Amino acid sequence: MLGCVVKLQKIARHRLGTINLSVGSNPITVIVTAENGTTKTYTVAVNRASRNSNGEGGGSSNHSTPPTAPSDGTVISTEDKLTLHAGKTGKVSLGEEVTVSVPPDATDKELIVTIEKVLDTQKLLADKDGLASSIFEILKNFPENFRKPVTLTLSFDPTILKNNQSAAVFYYDEVKNEWVEIGGKMSGHYITVEVDHFTKFAVMLINALKPKEAGVALDTAKIGDWAKKAVAQAVQTGIIKGYEDGSFRPDMAVTRAVMAMMAANALALPNEPDTATGFADDTDIPLWAKGAVAELRKFGLVEGEDTNKFVPHARTTRAETVTVLLKMLKEIK
Repeated sequence: MLGCVVKLQKIARHRLGTINLSVGSNPITVIVTAENGTTKTYTVAVNRASRNSNGEGGGSSNHSTPPTAPSDGTVISTEDKLTLHAGKTGKVSLGEEVTVSVPPDATDKELIVTIEKVLDTQKLLADKDGLASSIFEILKNFPENFRKPVTLTLSFDPTILKNNQSAAVFYYDEVKNEWVEIGGKMSGHYITVEVDHFTKFAVMLINALKPKEAGVALDTAKIGDWAKKAVAQAVQTGIIKGYEDGSFRPDMAVTRAVMAMMAANALALPNEPDTATGFADDTDIPLWAKGAVAELRKFGLVEGEDTNKFVPHARTTRAETVTVLLKMLKEIK
């Protein structure tokens, strides 16, 4: 038996050559051919330990990729697993598909983060769910939520978005067995969100103008019956907002700046504050509306007056509102 082991070692060394070992388990398959021509396959699991803080660890240091710590102290791992001492900063990724960034003092415990791509997705999705990325299960070694938000960055394919669609990050509620929208900030083919817990995450498609039936907490006493459902849907989809006291104030006049915000929200356009709009009265446009005005102008949905002024505080007319709505409907076809 010892002779067979020695022979196997010689064959493996001869045919496999140098093998780069990753941190963790590394399955190695060896096919052995006997003198009579028969073959047998052996699988050997080689475990590569990561280095500790003193630079010591199991395995050869020539072929490993242990977590690194740049000058700012952030521990970085590209091996889909990360171990952090309590209070430390870290970043772990699964290729370019998902990255988890842990800020300092996110937890007072040692943290172990793992990322896995979910392969069996059929039972997690309904017919209406549209994926723009893979589904990833991100786990940690304790059940409590983080004390400070952790940042997730997921890649997705923006070319699959239609004009009336946007992308958002969702997490899977294991109790209700449903996906819950988080939102996120898009930049190119990446979308970033902050979370306080781990579970399954994915980038999903949403229809910007899709109405939702559920109601919202809003004082509707002064809203006409004919408008209550529409107002509730507009508030819940984020097109408009109520005031802090829970009122909607339906009789208040709408300014051109507010109209621009509602239109941009309906189309799920980005709204970067303090963006240059190109209008002559750019400095008069409120900071909270500049991004919306700039995006609407880019798509030709709003125009300036003869002197290239947007006049943000002027009341919008019914004719102007209808014009913007018609342009929006043309845009999303």
